[in-house]
Amino acid sequence: MKHYLNWIKISLLTLALVGVSALPSLAVTRPFHLVEHGTLSTTNNGDILALVTDGTGTATHLGRIEVHRTATLKPTIDGGLELDGHATLTTANGDRLESSIKGILNPETGKAVLVYEWQGGSGRFQNASGTTVWLVQVNPDQTYDVIADGIINY
Repeated sequence: MKHYLNWIKISLLTLALVGVSALPSLAVTRPFHLVEHGTLSTTNNGDILALVTDGTGTATHLGRIEVHRTATLKPTIDGGLELDGHATLTTANGDRLESSIKGILNPETGKAVLVYEWQGGSGRFQNASGTTVWLVQVNPDQTYDVIADGIINY
């Protein structure tokens, strides 16, 4: 009888471990939409510009957010600026969503198209993934406006 109870305990423990390890694969793909406004600053380091931005807005599945970015801008052959960086979106309750950023900025028009790839975070976004396209308008007064659409898996 004791051997039989041990076998049941081991079986239940195995099932529990399999269930917990399957949780990340239960991520649901959801549509993502964001509207943001903020300010930016740049530092000139020769041919490379260092960019820092801070903004606020709203996003589906996040609610009210604060967004902080750091990036570098490098000139392209066609006169644009290639952007490569990182962003952190923080929700009102403190959950964070992390992202890499890649894209191109047209310095003449102030328009940029950026691709954000979600790379986890904290709270409910710990294992987040997905891709979102951000359309950015940089204004002459060092402010910017964003509309973004894509998907998020969490």
